Amino acid sequence: MVRSLTEQRIGQNKLVEKKTSDWIELPEVKFWRDEVNQPTEIYMESIDFPLHVFAHDPLHLETMLHALWALLLHRYSGFYQVTYGSCLYNKECDELLVYPIEVAVDEKETMETYVKVVENTLFDARKTNHIVPFSTAFICDYNIITSIEECFRHVYLKDCDLIITVEIQETKSLKINAASSKLNQHSVSHILHHYKTLVEDVLTKAVDTPLCELTILNDTEKYRVIEEFNHTEGNYPKHLCIHECFEEQVAANPDNLALSSDKEKLTYKKLNEQANQLAYILRKYNVEQNHKVALMLASCPEMIICILAILKAGGVYAPVDPSYPEARIRYMLDDIKPTVIFTRGNIKQEMLRDGVQVIDMDQVWAKLEEEDSSNLNNRIESTDAAYVNYTSGSTGQPKGVMVPHRGVIRLVKNTNYVHLNDQDRFMQIAPLSFDAATFEIWGALLNGGQLVLVDKNTVLSPTKLAKAINEYQITSMFLTSPLFNQIMDINPASLSSVHNLLVGGDSLSVVHIRNALQYVQKGAIVNGYGPTENTTFSCCYRVEDVPQSAKSIPLGPPIANSKAYILDEQMRPVPIGVIGEIYLGGDGLAKEYLNKPDKTKASFVRHPFSKKSSDRLYRTGDLGKWMLDGMIEFHGRSDDQVKIRGYRIEKGEIEEVVLTHPEILECAVLTAEDIPGYKRLICFYVSRDSLPIHVLKSWIEQKLPAYMVPSLFKQLAHFPMTSHGKINRQAILEQFHSQQHHRQTVVEQDSSYQSILTAIWCEVLHVDHVNVDDNFFDLGGDSLLIMTVQKQIEDRLQRHLSPSILLEYPTIKSITAYLNQGEEKKQTLLQQRVQKRLQMRRNKN
Repeated sequence: MVRSLTEQRIGQNKLVEKKTSDWIELPEVKFWRDEVNQPTEIYMESIDFPLHVFAHDPLHLETMLHALWALLLHRYSGFYQVTYGSCLYNKECDELLVYPIEVAVDEKETMETYVKVVENTLFDARKTNHIVPFSTAFICDYNIITSIEECFRHVYLKDCDLIITVEIQETKSLKINAASSKLNQHSVSHILHHYKTLVEDVLTKAVDTPLCELTILNDTEKYRVIEEFNHTEGNYPKHLCIHECFEEQVAANPDNLALSSDKEKLTYKKLNEQANQLAYILRKYNVEQNHKVALMLASCPEMIICILAILKAGGVYAPVDPSYPEARIRYMLDDIKPTVIFTRGNIKQEMLRDGVQVIDMDQVWAKLEEEDSSNLNNRIESTDAAYVNYTSGSTGQPKGVMVPHRGVIRLVKNTNYVHLNDQDRFMQIAPLSFDAATFEIWGALLNGGQLVLVDKNTVLSPTKLAKAINEYQITSMFLTSPLFNQIMDINPASLSSVHNLLVGGDSLSVVHIRNALQYVQKGAIVNGYGPTENTTFSCCYRVEDVPQSAKSIPLGPPIANSKAYILDEQMRPVPIGVIGEIYLGGDGLAKEYLNKPDKTKASFVRHPFSKKSSDRLYRTGDLGKWMLDGMIEFHGRSDDQVKIRGYRIEKGEIEEVVLTHPEILECAVLTAEDIPGYKRLICFYVSRDSLPIHVLKSWIEQKLPAYMVPSLFKQLAHFPMTSHGKINRQAILEQFHSQQHHRQTVVEQDSSYQSILTAIWCEVLHVDHVNVDDNFFDLGGDSLLIMTVQKQIEDRLQRHLSPSILLEYPTIKSITAYLNQGEEKKQTLLQQRVQKRLQMRRNKN
């Protein structure tokens, strides 16, 4: 086996400690999804080298061959230290003596220095008197008399995944054999040929060549992963800006419906006229080329008009969710430095910079008809920024990603992952601050389609969502994978009419996707992958089938006019089937992080395969590998970043906020999928005294947006530690999962409603016990789980409760009281609670 004593996560500078019991088996480095061999079948392959090409005596030749095998294992695994087995033939005993070899690989060393290190390692290894497990064996003994088949019958070699033997032939050639009883033939062949390429490269280099300059890819495979898999160039209007593409649709389809909601419908002509009128008002507020305008508005038709107006005026729109905590809003506004802020209602003066102007939408709307409604002229280019979207930052503050017009145009115009036209109807579900909204809004409006706005209650109600999809005849929509999973569990048939169903924001659940194929149209589901820094989608995979053996859904190939590369820590392309870091490029690439040149330089690096010095690639931090067919398979992260409900979250940012509480001594924010298909954040903490969960949660809610607030809080007496004095996060999770696995649900029966509601909560939240005064959200609930609760209440109590009611009454006691009220009293009670909460918000602002 390849064992890591210290592991360098690809793309990271820090070393991450690994326990000595952690093993990465070679099958994890397999190249294809082919079934492995039958237990009795052995695949073999050999390559020959003329012996005269090696200007070494046999001893040095053996050392060099061992050194190159260890280097190859290092390249496959990314580990600094690798372990494999070897053996010597003992004539006296007439048997093979097997021993482990541990080699430390430092690619900054020269070949000469490295071979000397391996020589000493081999000398020490042959004196060992203990055996450890290993999955590969490299046997380089010229006196060996056993065949490679006999090696597999040796007590210490029979479980090997791969055995390499080296023999000197009578023909003065060096024969290298590879055989496996567990890997498929493609894998065996390619491992051997990578080794051959490495040997051939060494023979052409000087002895003082650093290891990092040696290659394991021949020209054919290098061309394939760099060029062939990235032949994505396509024709699209790359020189147009977003508003110019929109104006083309206005000219072509003036009377088509552009925007629909339950309150308003606007044609392309009317939407364009109102956007123009508002743009002229912005000009009066001195909004010019590349000036930023903050949008503090909830989803509504006016928000779409504002976006278009900002772009037409030459500005850059910057969404700032008004529901964010005051501290985060203040930080974002300070970072954006907007010329104008669009809002609805009052905004605290202390949140504003000197000179910033505020436009109240309710007041400006009355003056709109007084303005010119013709198209404006501006001087911006398609490479200029169109909007700023903020993502979580590891240092405790979010980063503003500057996305150009061209990135959006390449996303939705003449692309290859979906086919869009003026008959499409998009449902906007994502908030504007989430980059999926880019696909929803512009996928509709830049292709002559219709954008349908729905409220949060509709999205979170399976019944209402199905009704809206049917009523508006929705053809295209994007769902985060957790929301998709919830819909599949509750009402899968509701998505049956959708032609383009993009799902993403996190890894897709194989079980839920396979189930969905029974209900949705053939080829409707698309796995959409991509970071904000490459404009929403970078790779896409249209799901036609999910084999029973599938463990994941591929990310797909790069979409039209995008590039994807999988590179190692030296930014070298890795072989097909080997895990590396995903780098992205092409016309969707963002310009920069706003006001963060150091972070921009670290994340947007020079393109190593382009002749243009200005071309860059974005380091995603995601790990993946190429498959034979040019698809990319996702393999997690190289850091602590996670995706929760489609949002990118740096757990370190949450931990920094938690640690600012004066009572907190230690904390660890971890992710768990204790509810199938549903990943959530859990905050484990140690405090000076007993710290109530609601107090800590309230502290976090004042500083972070709702999607970053952990769903569950667990107070511990102390944290388990590693041998190096670090928090043992794995042990914390194992203890948590063990408690969840052995839980026994206890239901308190007080009334028929309370009994059933308690049972529902215990099942949905995966908790042992619920008191009638426990808050649903303090127990780990959120808006997505409310969908399941709502459906369970409908099924068991034959009562329909909207998501807003469940949000207003978050305890079993309050829901029971509500259910026991008459219909008139229910509405009065609900209105009173809503008005009270609105008044509290006004007072806060």
